[in-house]
Amino acid sequence: MGVFRLANDIELFQLIHSLDFIRELETGLREISNMNVRDHNIEPPETVEYINMRPMHLFGIEIENQQNPKHLMGDFLNAISLSKIPIILFPEHKFMGCMKMLLFSTTIKNLKEVPIYDVLNKAIILTVDQFRTMINRILSAEGLETIQVTNYR
Repeated sequence: MGVFRLANDIELFQLIHSLDFIRELETGLREISNMNVRDHNIEPPETVEYINMRPMHLFGIEIENQQNPKHLMGDFLNAISLSKIPIILFPEHKFMGCMKMLLFSTTIKNLKEVPIYDVLNKAIILTVDQFRTMINRILSAEGLETIQVTNYR
């Protein structure tokens, strides 16, 4: 992939994005993300139209360790601005901070009519375990070795 300048060759990027394997992964991750936000009384977008027409990466994955809403928003915007399919992963114990930030952004949208949530909702939001489970499901279906986590002490 490094040979191709995907940010300059939009047609190639669109071709890669249309592969069944990529679509299956994207759809599965998006369904889990939508469930996550619904569980916190946030309405997910009905359809997602990605806004980055010249991304640097197909998937932009931020593994989040922030809880400060300002930093979280910045990390969301970073993933959205650099990739076609932005994914934000949270350790389980940090996940509620993300939901609070999204609730705050919906309040800003509703009260102030500033559509920040309409930008932030482009990102797929998962816990680390949810992401690993989805990737392992696909790897297992292909007969490939799954991702294992070992706790070292």
